[in-house]
Amino acid sequence: EYEKAREIVQSFINAKRKEEIVFTSGTTDSLNLIVDGFFKYYLKKNDEIIISKSEHASNVLPWFRLAKRIGAVIKFCPLDKNGHVTLKNLKSVVTENTKVISLACITNVLGDLRPMNEVCKFAHQNDIYVVVDGAQSVPHIKTDVQKMDCDFLAFSGHKMFGPTGVGVLYGKKEFLKDLDPVYYGGDMMDTASKDEILIKDAPFRFEVGTPAIAEVIGLGEAVKFIDSIGFDYIQAKDKELRDYLFEQANKVEGITIYNNVSDEP
Repeated sequence: EYEKAREIVQSFINAKRKEEIVFTSGTTDSLNLIVDGFFKYYLKKNDEIIISKSEHASNVLPWFRLAKRIGAVIKFCPLDKNGHVTLKNLKSVVTENTKVISLACITNVLGDLRPMNEVCKFAHQNDIYVVVDGAQSVPHIKTDVQKMDCDFLAFSGHKMFGPTGVGVLYGKKEFLKDLDPVYYGGDMMDTASKDEILIKDAPFRFEVGTPAIAEVIGLGEAVKFIDSIGFDYIQAKDKELRDYLFEQANKVEGITIYNNVSDEP
């Protein structure tokens, strides 16, 4: 049932392989693993990391810690008058030293949907990695990692009707191969001798110790539940509720509404 849940999640985000699905304790855990397990070994002094000022702390603090350790540079993508990230503004801060762009697909701050397909296309044309915080987007819009072509994606179970304490790290197979485990322990060891220890390939090299079996199975059931509702209905309901909120809030004196953009999903 645990491995069946991996296949359910693989299908849900259209990952090419089930081995690209790693179970973690949530988005925060996934992002820290990406930063400390991959980019800590890839980035060098003066390399640039682009985020925005409307990111969740989990997509800010790990990058600042890494930048301080290695001398990398944090740069912020300018926001437009609505507080949105645009591809034009993102391009304005990219240089030859830019190595990674890390953005939420939908920000929890203002709720704007970022153009991640276009961001990934532009980034890869310039040999830049893309990390996507999908905590707010995966439950609300159809996520296709192959179409988006992101390098890493992180999301949580509790944002999508699932249990707390479980989440997903998606990574392209070739990058998970180079991602160094942060934790070492049971179930990751392949073979061992007095001279050498070999560890398993992804995803098992990252799921050490006793797994969160019930939580992972619960996550799989939550994904099935979302699929049974369908994203067309979910997005229509989201818009209906948001429009009602804006309509009623506009009647209250002293309230300022940000991101009141009608064409957002």
